Amino acid sequence: MAELKRIVGKTYIGLLVCLLVFNMLILVSDKTDDLQVTYAYIEMLNTAEGVKSDSKLSTEAATIAWQEYFQKYEINGSDSSDKTAAAKQAREKLMQQAKYIDNYKGIIEDKRQTAILYATAGTYKKNSFEYNNLLKTQYDLSQIIDADVQLSNGLWLEKLYKNNYIHLLTLITCVYTVYMFFSERKNGLYHIVHTGQSGRGVLFVKRSIILLIQAVVTNVALYTESAVMLLNRYDGVKDLNVAAVSDEYFILTSGKLSRIQFLGLIILLSILANVVLSLVLWAILLCFGNVNIGLFFYCCICVADVVIYKVISAKSILQIFKYLNVYYLFFPNKAAEYFNWGCFNIAVSLLTTTIIVSVFIGILALFASAYISIRKYFTGKMNIVENAIELILTYIMRLMVKTNN
Repeated sequence: MAELKRIVGKTYIGLLVCLLVFNMLILVSDKTDDLQVTYAYIEMLNTAEGVKSDSKLSTEAATIAWQEYFQKYEINGSDSSDKTAAAKQAREKLMQQAKYIDNYKGIIEDKRQTAILYATAGTYKKNSFEYNNLLKTQYDLSQIIDADVQLSNGLWLEKLYKNNYIHLLTLITCVYTVYMFFSERKNGLYHIVHTGQSGRGVLFVKRSIILLIQAVVTNVALYTESAVMLLNRYDGVKDLNVAAVSDEYFILTSGKLSRIQFLGLIILLSILANVVLSLVLWAILLCFGNVNIGLFFYCCICVADVVIYKVISAKSILQIFKYLNVYYLFFPNKAAEYFNWGCFNIAVSLLTTTIIVSVFIGILALFASAYISIRKYFTGKMNIVENAIELILTYIMRLMVKTNN
């Protein structure tokens, strides 16, 4: 309990509050949408939901809704004002959404039959990646064809899904927490705190639990705040339990999950990514006498891995380094996008790959951290990386001295 209070104390709470305020300011200042069009669309959509019945098509309800809106605000179709233009754009968006809902099963079936057609046309060899990918796609489509889609408001979820920066904010608290694990090195209490091997084991377990707790608390807090603010802006509270695939944007991405369930999936992916990145950081810092150099080394590895992701093509023979990449731990939302890649001609979903690789790396990092923390005693001796950096800095300082002379 004392260790929990030490790490998750006033500083952590203050940091979390600052992140919540910063996140709120970003959401409030977001001007990416044309709010006039958005609010017109939301009002029309709410009207359409109100008049929709089992015997009435979504397009019929949408038509009634936009006609009522035009009549209510005295909008003339021939007028060229901004108000009229916004209303027309909102009407077009509403009718597209309504047509998608009415024709949902037909759209999914057409996509499924297209995948089957390509698979059976003989264009691709059987058991090749392309062939297996088509079979997997048609199977995945068949799993969502009976989803209960409804004309409903999911703007908030789409906006939240696109906000990749939220996860980056949660990483700040993870770095802080791991950094606090090494505070006794600076205050001179290391040899007292880590004297007994059994004590080091208990301390490691406590800190592992603390790491998980802070990851859960931070993610739930930031994503909940974002969801509440976006729901307040875009409405949609009454449609939380509607299938996320009711929005065409989420075809094959959300499966048959409801919007609130898909939000839960996003939070769980973010927590998993946080924990894995934190465990890797912890394991790396344990190998360094100077934690600042260790943090710099960790950042260099992450940056290099992200560069590899950006440079390597999806069709390259090195594509395995693109998809088994730390990039998806920094942006876990990207891993939820529907995409299959080839591994030994087997079509594997990006989400499944990310989860399996994350768990594997997390377990390795956990065992490495446990071994170093419990079995090895810190001596302060520099490793090869620290020695190399010291030599480089010494060489730079000599050059600077010679230049000044």
